[in-house]
Amino acid sequence: ERRQLIAQRYTRDPQAYDAYLWGLYAWNKRDKVSLQNAIKWFSEAIERDPQFAEAYAGLANTYGVMVGYGVMPVSEGTAKVMSTAQKALQLDPNNAEALVSLATTKYRNLWDFAGADADYRHALALNPNYATGHQWYADYLRSMGRWTEARREIETARQLDPRSWPINTMACYQLYYERRYREAIETSRRAAQIDPNLAAPYCVSQNLLALGDFDGALKTLEGVKRPVASGREQIAAAYRRAGPQGFFRKSAELLERMQSDNVETPVEIAEFYARAGDKDRAFAWLDKAYQRRVSRVTNINIEPAFDSLHSDSRWENLLRRIGLPKVNPPQQQSS
Repeated sequence: ERRQLIAQRYTRDPQAYDAYLWGLYAWNKRDKVSLQNAIKWFSEAIERDPQFAEAYAGLANTYGVMVGYGVMPVSEGTAKVMSTAQKALQLDPNNAEALVSLATTKYRNLWDFAGADADYRHALALNPNYATGHQWYADYLRSMGRWTEARREIETARQLDPRSWPINTMACYQLYYERRYREAIETSRRAAQIDPNLAAPYCVSQNLLALGDFDGALKTLEGVKRPVASGREQIAAAYRRAGPQGFFRKSAELLERMQSDNVETPVEIAEFYARAGDKDRAFAWLDKAYQRRVSRVTNINIEPAFDSLHSDSRWENLLRRIGLPKVNPPQQQSS
């Protein structure tokens, strides 16, 4: 009886509500197969109840994550996010999840930064307990150079949902972007001690690379479900032959060969070329990211891998075209 009462807050169909819950479960796992399953579950919920606003919002968030992970073309995914989120808001104008989905697409792919900020704030005023909203707002705030606010938002997200893998991973990246590499590694390892499912191995590997621990990074990549991790043995061989340059070049080359509609990671390729000292190739791939409006392009102004590009005139030109501010890490900002 209690379950039916809860379900009626969202839909009068308990089976639609069950499908919605399975959609949330799959969405939170974040790998490609689970995201595809999330689409199926949310779509089933909508089929059973076409007035189910939360299911449309869940679908919008799933499309947004797929675009962000580079497993759905940006133009296709962005259109789907906008249409499903707007449908959710037609059914429920106070749907915070749909507003956050719109905000994140405005920030990540449409580069409407003022509009994104307004939607995030509106959504979190409607539902201050929406953990993912705080998490994604933190990501936006970092790229705007608003570090203190970003820390507050990610900490709020962790307090609201301490066992969320995406939120704990974002907490690791918060410290990575602040160049607090050892703290980032320790934060992730502490979370994994509480629950192994909260480990963020790719984030840890990024921090180890920033510290120059290539062997540690390679070991951490074992079993990671990221395109570059599938070539770990080839990267290790290149590292043994040519040191750090071999590591980064081989990583970039492997990702280049994988690019398709289902793997679109030009920013990651640019990162590896930048770390290898190949500025021309780094800028070439950043320009592709700009042309395609891939989600991660809005993090380039805080990404440590691109620090070596900041003195190049092409860097300021790229930030200006996107509309991103020049941002220094917190310890480099004047008080």
